[in-house]
Amino acid sequence: MLSILMFYASQFGCYVLSLARTPAFAVVGYILIYFLYDRTRWWYFNIPEISYSFFMSATILFLAIVHKNKSPSIFKERITVFLCLLGIYFLLANFWAVSSEIHEYDASNFIKVLLVIVASIKLVNTRNDLNIVIWSYIAGSAYIGFYILETGRTSYGRVEGIGVVDAPDVNGLAASLVIGTVFCLYYFWVKKGFAKFAAIIAGALIVNALVLMNSRGAFLGVFIGAGWFVFHLYRSKVQIKYKKLKVILLVLTGVSCLAVVLDQSAIERMLSIKEESTLTKDKQTGSTRVFFWLASVEMSFDYPFGGGARSFILLSPNYIPEDIDTGGSKNRAVHSTWFQGLTEVGYPGMVIFMGLLLATFFSLRRVVKRAVSENNSDKFLFAIGLEGAFFGYLTAITFLDRFRGLSLYLLILMVVAFYRIDKQDSERLTN
Repeated sequence: MLSILMFYASQFGCYVLSLARTPAFAVVGYILIYFLYDRTRWWYFNIPEISYSFFMSATILFLAIVHKNKSPSIFKERITVFLCLLGIYFLLANFWAVSSEIHEYDASNFIKVLLVIVASIKLVNTRNDLNIVIWSYIAGSAYIGFYILETGRTSYGRVEGIGVVDAPDVNGLAASLVIGTVFCLYYFWVKKGFAKFAAIIAGALIVNALVLMNSRGAFLGVFIGAGWFVFHLYRSKVQIKYKKLKVILLVLTGVSCLAVVLDQSAIERMLSIKEESTLTKDKQTGSTRVFFWLASVEMSFDYPFGGGARSFILLSPNYIPEDIDTGGSKNRAVHSTWFQGLTEVGYPGMVIFMGLLLATFFSLRRVVKRAVSENNSDKFLFAIGLEGAFFGYLTAITFLDRFRGLSLYLLILMVVAFYRIDKQDSERLTN
């Protein structure tokens, strides 16, 4: 009952606040639907089964139109252009897709996501707006952590049967939580009082969930994302009082807390990365996906423009060698966002996708450069926090099919919004 009340209260509150306070609350509502409302929640069938995300998406699009003249055009940003190009190319891929029916279904969902993301850029116009959006992502991740704390592991030694609408398996959900983990680390460093306490509680719930999930890709993502933030913080030229001492204490605290939540099952799961690094054809292990990756490259020679949505799953029996143990079925996912993209949109689509990611990274690098020149620690920390979340998530999805996953595009939304806000602030100071 508490979960149901929380869900409806959050939705009602976001509708009201998006009209009365800032339109960014519509984006908050969209993110909370993503994390809270899913068929895998025990309370899903206790409430009316309607498309809550549709109404919030429509609200976002409506507010973007209403506010279209209140901020600079979003189409001046390279990131926005790449998002639009990716959507257009994915639509065109239907003409040569292996399965037009499957591609049409997945393309319609992907285009909806891209439309919402592009429209949302128009609604996040201040640092306060952006903080609200990021805190909503943390809140959604923390809810997942609390939900998993109640359910615990199955008899197979890990959490199963919990996901979100575009990631029904636990590994995809774990990758999304990597972003929330790095954000908690950032807010723990910069905030005081209640906000710091909230970051600690949320971070504890999220990390505990990751341990129970036993997702090796997510573990690596957290290591890379948090490591990026801490390393650039330690090496920064921005003046921060007692910076190096605080960083050392932060690392020691993090290691101590991790030692508390890690259990034997999680440790064994992590150690299995090394054990399964040896390629073998006779037994399905984590390294078996390397054969899937090689098969996807071979497939790309036959389908250089891509085979459309889920094309590798449909055609994998033609490309995975017969002597490879694939666990009972030859119709396998490629288990990598990069190779998923290669098989679905081909080389032209991957050029657009890589352009999108590079534009995202270089936008953050420009902000970092400005922050260092201005000796602006607040701006610098925010930028490297976003970078850490970005690289942490990309690490995690290297081993998962998340080319069209919402979390990546929410993260890109946060980056382009931050870049626009910083650019406008810099222009005001110059003028």
